[in-house]
Amino acid sequence: MDILKLIFYLMLATITAGLADYVYHRDRWRKWIRYFVAIVLFIIGLELLQAAGGVLFNELGVPLPSWLEWLRE
Repeated sequence: MDILKLIFYLMLATITAGLADYVYHRDRWRKWIRYFVAIVLFIIGLELLQAAGGVLFNELGVPLPSWLEWLRE
């Protein structure tokens, strides 16, 4: 079940990254609206990647690399 949650979070992060890129490069909307929507989608994608990392390191039991130990502090 945890591996499905990881796959789900990674798929959603990829989809939001693609949507952010699509919105950013679309010429149909005004520039400031495109930038705002792209930034919001990008932040949502980063949060989904963070959730996927939490599933990977906390729920699946993958050991955290030594160069990422500062994240736990």
